[in-house]
Amino acid sequence: MSLPYLVPLAIETLSINLFAEGDLFEGELLKNVLSIETEFWNNNKKYWLQVNDLIKHERENFSKLKFDTLKFNTCMFK
Repeated sequence: MSLPYLVPLAIETLSINLFAEGDLFEGELLKNVLSIETEFWNNNKKYWLQVNDLIKHERENFSKLKFDTLKFNTCMFK
């Protein structure tokens, strides 16, 4: 329910530092954003496009970092 409020804040932070640290590790915020359910992304194209633009040059590094991008990548906008 709070994702419409939290995702814009996360995008703002990620635009400054894509691998911003959370409490546990570098990139934690990005990992959590990418694991948001596909339904949210399908209903929020603007946010999906913004995140997609931020990560387009880093996608190859996600497998090394063990980021699960399936929910983000299966969005209908891909």
